[in-house]
Amino acid sequence: MLKASELWLRRRKCRYKRQMYYGDVFEVKCAVTKLANAYFIMKYSIEKEGEVYAEGSTKTLCYDYDKKEIVALPKPFVEAVKKFEGVRLILNS
Repeated sequence: MLKASELWLRRRKCRYKRQMYYGDVFEVKCAVTKLANAYFIMKYSIEKEGEVYAEGSTKTLCYDYDKKEIVALPKPFVEAVKKFEGVRLILNS
């Protein structure tokens, strides 16, 4: 499928909305919200009792380190994400 060496975490954001304390138990949610030809975006949320404590996102590129260029996501990876998340592939974005 994909190896960690093929992925490049290009952008990450996190917005803290409430103070969290050691020992608190949270629910962490994540989902792929966009698939493009060579990257995907994931959104994250940390919640407790229906309140959002933090939210964020990442943009991850598929990168060929030998050729030193961005390449298309492998089809098996794209199909697995689409099946799991129900995300439509957006080409050339």
